[in-house]
Amino acid sequence: MGKPLRELNRRGVKKVQLFITDDLPGIENAIKMVYPASEWQLCVLHTVRNSLNKVRAKDRGLFAED
Repeated sequence: MGKPLRELNRRGVKKVQLFITDDLPGIENAIKMVYPASEWQLCVLHTVRNSLNKVRAKDRGLFAED
């Protein structure tokens, strides 16, 4: 997981304030290893989708309106 991040660092990307990603296993740890000062945030779209998957199908339309 950290290989693409290490490659970015090698190419000169030394500071990243915020990474926004999906919830790939290990992504947060990989970011912290290569860019320890960076923040990590789960993509809002993925958060909403994950929440909607826990709502009954008949209630999803009402829940998704917000």
